[in-house]
Amino acid sequence: MREIENRDMDNILRQSLVPGFEPDPSLNQQILRQAQGRLGAEDLAAGAGAVGGGGWNHKIGWALRAAVFLLMLTGVCGTVYAAWRLYTAEETARQMHDSKLAGAFREEAGWEDAGQQADQGETQVYGGYQVTLLGVVSGRDISDYPMGSGEDIQTDRTYAVVAIQRADGSPVSAEEDSFFVSPLIQGYDPIFYNAATMRGAATRFEEEGVLYWLVSCSNVEYFADHRIYLCVTDTDFYSKRLYTYDETDGSISRREDYDGLNALFELELDASKADPAAAQALLEENWAFVESGVAAEDSAAAGNGAVAGDGAAADETVLEPTAEESAGEVSDFMAELTLYNLEEKCVLLEDTVQTAMPDEAGMVNFTYALPGDNPPIPAGSTGGLVSWLFRQPWGDDRHTWSAGGGKLSDLTICIYTLNEDGSVTFGVYVPKDVSRYLE
Repeated sequence: MREIENRDMDNILRQSLVPGFEPDPSLNQQILRQAQGRLGAEDLAAGAGAVGGGGWNHKIGWALRAAVFLLMLTGVCGTVYAAWRLYTAEETARQMHDSKLAGAFREEAGWEDAGQQADQGETQVYGGYQVTLLGVVSGRDISDYPMGSGEDIQTDRTYAVVAIQRADGSPVSAEEDSFFVSPLIQGYDPIFYNAATMRGAATRFEEEGVLYWLVSCSNVEYFADHRIYLCVTDTDFYSKRLYTYDETDGSISRREDYDGLNALFELELDASKADPAAAQALLEENWAFVESGVAAEDSAAAGNGAVAGDGAAADETVLEPTAEESAGEVSDFMAELTLYNLEEKCVLLEDTVQTAMPDEAGMVNFTYALPGDNPPIPAGSTGGLVSWLFRQPWGDDRHTWSAGGGKLSDLTICIYTLNEDGSVTFGVYVPKDVSRYLE
């Protein structure tokens, strides 16, 4: 997105700035602000408009590069280049074509102009990854893309943006690297309460080796009288192997013995926004949504990490697991599932397989029926814009998936395959041995 000559300089910087030690982030920002301060007001105004392409005009860009070289010469080069080159939360939202959300991030940060330079957010480094929290915003109707549709639409949401990089400077691969990003709430066991069960959705894009990840879920500001966390992991789902939940005080902490990525940020939310009644109503709404069985359609928009579906309450005579226990069982199963062990763990329902070419608008749609009639199972429908379906490939660049079902016996995994001729093949897989659709 930047000019070719600017990319050349980026490559030189990337190769030259080998971290020696990590300076205080405030020093990075101070030097960058000083570099900007040497420019006239007209120059700054001209550069502030280059949000969509992610770059500044030549005069500003070269001044910032000079500041970076100054730091290199003085020996403090640990995180400066990364701090300069990251998008803001507002810019990330604009790259995802969500103007309304971009404005919400700008208002939350108190910026006067679009593209205004923001201070670097908190950065954590674990498991060979460097994760930076770029922004969090909550509210009603603050996105161009609300969750759900019709009566099931949810517009009161929390949105968070993180930037994920490799600590050694090598690029992050959207195809090869798996991540899960989710708010977590003190006092609520995260194995049951995370983005997957709070109507979560995730969108991402890769730019110059950095993965920008936007996650949203039901508005967690109503829980602001609790500590609110944001976890970022190198798994597809939440896993209790990565974090410890203290049942005495409800706190959540990292497991230090995990050698991968398990970053954990504590979000600074306005405690005055806490509303216990609204929080309880939100939880009930989410579980009602789970039980309604319509979550499979919305999970297609959530990409990696959003699994919800039919939840079952405990039965006095048939001792079935509760909805929370079932959700945890599904989460554990999906955390271990990959494109490469799919055939080992699941069975393809052959009658659901079909192939379609996108229409003139680039859309595909599949209608399918699941086997069994006790109780009757209505036909399902799924699909969407092909470029949207495959925005988050799974396993390789030709596969993606969505899933629904609060119990393993109800779980369905929809697999979409992009063929070389541009057509899309669809099929439904279910867990071996336990699925009611195999009876």
